Amino acid sequence: MEKIAVAAIEQNKSVRRSNETIAILPKAGRITLLTRRIFNIMLYFSQIDGVKDVYRRSIGEIMSHAQFGSKNSEIIKEHLRLLRGIEVEWNSKTDEEKRWGISGMIAEVEIIEKPGIGTFIEWSLPPKIRDRMLDPEFYTKLSLQIHSSLRTGSSVALFEICSRYASNPSGVTQRAPWEWWRPRLTGTFETTDAKPEYKYFKRDVLKPSIAEINVLAEFQIELIEHKNGKWVEEIQFSITRPKQKKLNLDMIEPVDGALLEQLLRMGLSQSDAQSFFVSHDAKFIKATIDLTEKRAANPKLPALLSQAAWFKSAIEKKYAKPPELVATPFIKKIEDKTSRRDQLVAEFAVHRHQEALRYFKELTPEEQAQKLTECFAGDVGLTVKSEYRRKGLTSKIAETTLAKWIVDQLWGEPTSEELLEYSMQQK
Repeated sequence: MEKIAVAAIEQNKSVRRSNETIAILPKAGRITLLTRRIFNIMLYFSQIDGVKDVYRRSIGEIMSHAQFGSKNSEIIKEHLRLLRGIEVEWNSKTDEEKRWGISGMIAEVEIIEKPGIGTFIEWSLPPKIRDRMLDPEFYTKLSLQIHSSLRTGSSVALFEICSRYASNPSGVTQRAPWEWWRPRLTGTFETTDAKPEYKYFKRDVLKPSIAEINVLAEFQIELIEHKNGKWVEEIQFSITRPKQKKLNLDMIEPVDGALLEQLLRMGLSQSDAQSFFVSHDAKFIKATIDLTEKRAANPKLPALLSQAAWFKSAIEKKYAKPPELVATPFIKKIEDKTSRRDQLVAEFAVHRHQEALRYFKELTPEEQAQKLTECFAGDVGLTVKSEYRRKGLTSKIAETTLAKWIVDQLWGEPTSEELLEYSMQQK
């Protein structure tokens, strides 16, 4: 299989999505983040090529535009299966007749491997609705750059719906029961046995999605709740276009598909690996993998019976993502004139400083001693070394130096993806 190189998407690239393909209700299974991305990219290339029976692109080109860097063909096949199973209802009306029908988002899809040449994806659109997908009369124009920068399926789904209403004079989306919104945003088929509560849907889906869209999109959205007494029965979203500049989307890092490979090698099943990949931040997963490997290699502790089991426990208990502490006062305050991104960088530095200190406190005494030796034996300056010898970590400058050293060792410079995650948490 050819190497997949993930590249940034040009800012002016967009796809015209027929309004019937917005807010899709899953009939079975689920609609994942990568499934949504792949469909948009396939439709984008289909609209470029025009009316054809079969469309074709290299798998590298498709996955590069989808911001997916894994070379695992089984994972790609699984998302194509999910895409093939998505259904869309459509209507048409003339003076002579009215029609209703249901079709798949795509009719057929194949992966073709040619040794020495490369691997390709071929697909065809449903004949009944091909024309309206290629040149829709009523459509929503979606920025591929923003679409492929959003990191959760629910954010993408909400972004698509709000994009449809962005030019609406009312400035609001449709109003519907929150139970209507839930499967369309989560992309998960729900049985009648489940009885979800709105407060969890709002906490786990709505608030993170709104925060992410408000950082990346060209518009701002706000949740509107309609109550019957104290219970929320219906919701909708208001849409405005603010004047402030958004984060540079070219700085948003792509999905690190190589993490999937690491999860599989650690002993997780294909479905578990995909679930963790979709549900958690890539940096968090990487940090937890590193902790798992260090734990497995520690000769002073009992051998792990299962790295996969320890990893799952570490994810659940957030070993690699300790709770945020109150910022210490020695961090310089950001002036009002600095940009939002500069503010995020500085605020995130405070956050990382506290994470580093919490990480240090959770190490064993032997590990702490080793870290202190490595840090203060390095090129930290005579003043810092003198302060450390006199006061230890009760010296604020020594504590700051240690925290910065740990940050550099574990995480390095913050990526835009990390800044985005932090911004979402604050919102």
